Amino acid sequence: MSAEYTIAADKLRATVRVTMSGFFGMGDVQAFASDLSITLANMDTKPNEHLMLCDLRQMKIQPQETVAAFGNLAATAAFQSRRLAVITGKSLVRTQAMRLTDRRRVSFFDTVDSAERWLLERQSQ
Repeated sequence: MSAEYTIAADKLRATVRVTMSGFFGMGDVQAFASDLSITLANMDTKPNEHLMLCDLRQMKIQPQETVAAFGNLAATAAFQSRRLAVITGKSLVRTQAMRLTDRRRVSFFDTVDSAERWLLERQSQ
């Protein structure tokens, strides 16, 4: 399965929703970073004030090179959100994702409902 992703912005809630699936190569990570950068630039929020929900339930275990590239992306200040909810279900992808996010205000979930509830309940904090 090749890499696929969607990035959708909800300006009213200052939320970006990312859905990813498949195997990502370096070119896929670069394309994703470019598209995410464009989306964030068009948000009606100050930098890093948006909320982000990442649905990784359809991601495959990624090669170490890809994990490192996503790690660099996650560590880049311009891409960091006020809160990040990551949906992984119960898979080995959760372990890879947890290694990428060594910061506060990140939580992992099994379902979209629980992730959205966590983001939106704390939106005013």
